[in-house]
Amino acid sequence: MSLADWAKLQKAIGASGFWSLDCDCDSIGGFDGAQWLIEGRHGSIFHAVHRWSPGGAIQELGRRFFALAGPPLVGINPY
Repeated sequence: MSLADWAKLQKAIGASGFWSLDCDCDSIGGFDGAQWLIEGRHGSIFHAVHRWSPGGAIQELGRRFFALAGPPLVGINPY
């Protein structure tokens, strides 16, 4: 991963407030959408965030991961 990609990922993580969000791991989704689970580890700290068809900063964070993964994930249009 390039330093520029790392900086963009760090910015997306910060913008989402990932480390301070509740997991919401017991939530139930709907009939049309997607379940998103983003997990992170920093040293011995592990955190997970679960959302049903998120919008806003969590969706942008997920899209950043897709972009970093490259083809074919970079080209998909997730919920």
